[in-house]
Amino acid sequence: MSVAARFRSTDPMPAWAGLTLWSALALWLAVLALMSPVSHDENQYVAAVWLAQHSLPFIDFLYLQTPLQPLLFNVLVGHPGQDFIVLRLANAVCGLLVLMLVHATQRRLDVPDRTAWVATLALAGCTSFLFDVSVARNDVLPALLLAAATWLIVDARTPLRWAAVGVALGLAASSKISFGFAGATVGGWLLFETLVRRRRWSEFLGYGVGGIAGLLPALYFWHAAPAAFMFGVMTFGTEGVFDWYRQNGLDGRLTQAAKLWQAPWYLAQGPALAALLLLVWRRRTLPKRAAPIAMLLIGGIIGALAPTPIWKQYFMPALIPLFVLTGLVLAGLPAPHARRAKWLLLAMAAVATIGFAVSAIIDIRRTGAPAALRTTAEAQWIGQSLRAAGYSPADGKIASFTPLVVIDSGFDLDPRFATGVFVFRSGNLRSDAELAAFHAISSRTLDAAFAAAPPLAIVTGYEHRSPINRQRFPDEALNDWAARHGYRQLQSPVDSAVLWLRPAPQ
Repeated sequence: MSVAARFRSTDPMPAWAGLTLWSALALWLAVLALMSPVSHDENQYVAAVWLAQHSLPFIDFLYLQTPLQPLLFNVLVGHPGQDFIVLRLANAVCGLLVLMLVHATQRRLDVPDRTAWVATLALAGCTSFLFDVSVARNDVLPALLLAAATWLIVDARTPLRWAAVGVALGLAASSKISFGFAGATVGGWLLFETLVRRRRWSEFLGYGVGGIAGLLPALYFWHAAPAAFMFGVMTFGTEGVFDWYRQNGLDGRLTQAAKLWQAPWYLAQGPALAALLLLVWRRRTLPKRAAPIAMLLIGGIIGALAPTPIWKQYFMPALIPLFVLTGLVLAGLPAPHARRAKWLLLAMAAVATIGFAVSAIIDIRRTGAPAALRTTAEAQWIGQSLRAAGYSPADGKIASFTPLVVIDSGFDLDPRFATGVFVFRSGNLRSDAELAAFHAISSRTLDAAFAAAPPLAIVTGYEHRSPINRQRFPDEALNDWAARHGYRQLQSPVDSAVLWLRPAPQ
């Protein structure tokens, strides 16, 4: 009996069991979205989505990624008191759809149902995946598009199918630039296959046309605001990040050698490293149909390792093809080895999931409330305090390095703070004219910018000493300016926010 026939002869799980597992996963991801600790990076992504309701990235405010997520997700916000929670839940939904597509892709490759579930649950137990789907970052929308491309690429043999793959991968790159490596790797492989006459030129051209179509959102803003686009998408990742890490004595994280231990460490937080080693060991047993998915994995690994420094959330482009291929490997193992490998992957996933949940519970015990609810409550307190002082949204905007606690206040965020603290920290590397064109400010231009358009209120309290703010503390600049200009200080009863109220006109 052939391997494929043996796969198909395996009885699938009962429908009720699959439905129960999907329901449990949906509930679990929703709970994580509410309770996971706030990530520093969420600020820039939440701000961009909120501002995109009435303005455009790069043209009206600066954004540090390719623009698809704020363009799509802005329809979800606009309901003060709910926006942050909605954006977190949106990522949880995308995460659930990623898992569904990973499972469905394995089934299209004739992986037995139970084995496909093992690989899918192993993906769901990676700390990188858990983090990405539980916060309001920009990792899961492109991951969903990559998962769709992975499903489409199985048995892709027509120009139309390859065009659909190209559109999905192009849109993924239009959501997050690092996902572009997966698309480029597949494109290079497909070109090689065409040159050696294993594929038709029409398939390669279909893929190219689809890829360009998927990249249109990024290409449009590159054309509309080239300087801001290139700075936000390309330049800042090396210039600003390197500058800030060096200012705070973190040069060691900026070396390529550091990635030699960082990458295995992040992959070992869950079953990803074990799955990768298993795949390398059994790579010769993979069917030819898996070749394009292997290309996606190679591109995903390159995309994860390309930034400096690297973080666990960057591995999402690699995890999706990795666990599709893991399902294939598990299905091809002899029964005793397969059973042991499955239990090992599930045990590692369970340990990582429990550890992730414990960190969230510790955060709740420290602060007294789940992170999403606490952030929303603090935003509502800010809005109530401003209204109690006699102000309305028409009176001005709120400046803050922590837009998370502004968007649900009912007041507008100052678009000069669209990137949170990121551009401000190293903005002095740019000229005054460039910062003005980018709708951004730095410590050098703060006084002039606020003199021209003073904020209604300033919120600080979250950019003090931290693992990456070791020697420089950005909040000090806003606190100093507010104190010098007579703003009244209020301390949040909810968490760490400090609200500075503009003095009433005489």
